[in-house]
Amino acid sequence: MKTPETSRHFVKWTDPVSGVESYLLNPEGIPLVQSFYFVNRSLTDDGRYLWFYCAFPPSETRCLGLMDFETDTVRFLPETQFLDASPLVDPRTGDAYWASVTELWKISPELGAKPEYVNCFPQKIAKGRRPFRLGTHFTFCADGKSVNFDIEVGEEWYLGTMPLDGSSPEIWMSNNVCMNHAQFSPTDPELMLFAHDGWRDHEGNFHGYSKRMWLIRKGHNPEPIFPEDTPKHGHEWWDAGGESAWYVHYGNGTRKVNIRTRKDEMIWPNGSVSHSHSSSDGRYLVSDISAYTGSKDLKVHFYDSVSKKETAIVSSMKGLPEQVRYHVHPHPQFCMNDKYLCYTTMVLGRANLALTPTKNLF
Repeated sequence: MKTPETSRHFVKWTDPVSGVESYLLNPEGIPLVQSFYFVNRSLTDDGRYLWFYCAFPPSETRCLGLMDFETDTVRFLPETQFLDASPLVDPRTGDAYWASVTELWKISPELGAKPEYVNCFPQKIAKGRRPFRLGTHFTFCADGKSVNFDIEVGEEWYLGTMPLDGSSPEIWMSNNVCMNHAQFSPTDPELMLFAHDGWRDHEGNFHGYSKRMWLIRKGHNPEPIFPEDTPKHGHEWWDAGGESAWYVHYGNGTRKVNIRTRKDEMIWPNGSVSHSHSSSDGRYLVSDISAYTGSKDLKVHFYDSVSKKETAIVSSMKGLPEQVRYHVHPHPQFCMNDKYLCYTTMVLGRANLALTPTKNLF
């Protein structure tokens, strides 16, 4: 089986400052390629299948693409056009899930596979309205039986679960203010982390938020992780053990908070961090730098929280004109059991997916 280091569809790129080597997916016939949003892995645990976003400007719609390292082939699947950053990959099977209007669909990675209907948000609530999103980014329940949703339809938000066996979805809560970025706990099937976020109503008026990060247990009322206002908190994710929620405190650094004791710790004091992600043991972090500061110079850095060493994966790259339309941020993540870092890069003057081996960074 091929690897990013040996596949004909990847080109090696070496950062001119740090010397760190990355491998860039550069397929023919697909003008814009992106990695998944950082909380969802796109590379299967066995390293065979790599899913990614495809875009064909000026169309705003994106669909999924697939790299098969066993056959060393790349293809895009226009039938998988999706809303928001919803796609989710089962790291064991390679099956991909995505949202189409109010419906959840999946497709297997085998050549010739057809889309399979999985479930649908209740139409008695949707009332024929097309949602802005069905899920910001789907995650699997810890028992593997369902995925979450945080649908925005009209000026209403609903958070709940969609069973993968097609049985009736469950509404955990509703709201008339924005709820998004919902993520199942990796260990507790009845617990979710979600966010309050800024939003615009149908007249274009912007509404802010005060408390960003929330927890909700099935059958209970939600509670904020921090009782005080937290407008500079964001881009949260679960730690692998389900004991803590990591997040970026803008202008301050990357932190994590224990959901039981509420002990809050600074892990990486870098005030320019935009998005971060942690290794499975929590020791290492990867972040994109300055994606939300208006800077035209973007970076991707790796950090060892024990040695305090920070290493440039990408020491400098320019943003793209398509950045707003396609949300082209690096969104780096650990994947394939921390063997690689995966992110979107612009060093070739277009958006490419990059994989960086971690063996020389640990």
